[in-house]
Amino acid sequence: MRWLLILIIVLLLGWQLMPDPEPVPIEKTFIAEPVQRLEDAKALEQQYLEADEARKQRLEDALEGDG
Repeated sequence: MRWLLILIIVLLLGWQLMPDPEPVPIEKTFIAEPVQRLEDAKALEQQYLEADEARKQRLEDALEGDG
């Protein structure tokens, strides 16, 4: 019975001393495609916001020129 207790303690110590595995990169998981689509959508939104800001600036410049 004593050997069983010693075996359990040794196994628990071995388990605690094992290094943690490296996380899997997201590109190698099942969620990679939706994440890529989300990043594409964010880039498209950013392009739209920049174009809208440029349009607003052109309109303001045109209003100031007419005044």
